[in-house]
Amino acid sequence: MRWLFLILTMGACGGSEDVAVDAEFDVTITNVLEQCHIKDSQPTDLRLALTEIWIDDSDVDTFCGCTDEDGSDCSDDVDRNTETYTYGLIQSGDSISILLDGEEFAQGTLSSCELQYESPVWLETLQGGDVQWKVEVDVALVDLNGTCKTVFTGEADAYDFLGIEKVTIVGSDNPKYPIGRTAWKVISGQRKGG
Repeated sequence: MRWLFLILTMGACGGSEDVAVDAEFDVTITNVLEQCHIKDSQPTDLRLALTEIWIDDSDVDTFCGCTDEDGSDCSDDVDRNTETYTYGLIQSGDSISILLDGEEFAQGTLSSCELQYESPVWLETLQGGDVQWKVEVDVALVDLNGTCKTVFTGEADAYDFLGIEKVTIVGSDNPKYPIGRTAWKVISGQRKGG
């Protein structure tokens, strides 16, 4: 869904390429089970890394899962894909602004190494009707300046940005995307500058 967001914002905004960021990360976002959960009956490296940093490891089965508003499992109905972006972070005290490929995407807070953020609601027109959705982070750890490297231990050592995002449908007239559907995606990345 983010591809449409990028088209809409790039067409509607003048661009933010000249905005100085405090840190930039090459980030991969996936809900493909063979990447974020289990492959060949074994936990993937990414799942093992998430287990290292996960604050409440009782929910590890939600990595890349999907739940409808009534609590039913919609994992077989959700589209599975992998996307890559540049996340730019701008820090002002505890507040964080997140740029997605240079465009404003979300606002949040940074406490120690833990990043919390939420996007505004985005509108996407799809075959079958319009869908309104937003992104929130369930848990994410980020190393802005090298001081959080000790948090990324074990399998998580390969990352500087690691966590779980959830995408929630908040409005829809599209039967394929019911209101209240929530899908989780793994986010992982390495710092590339800033």
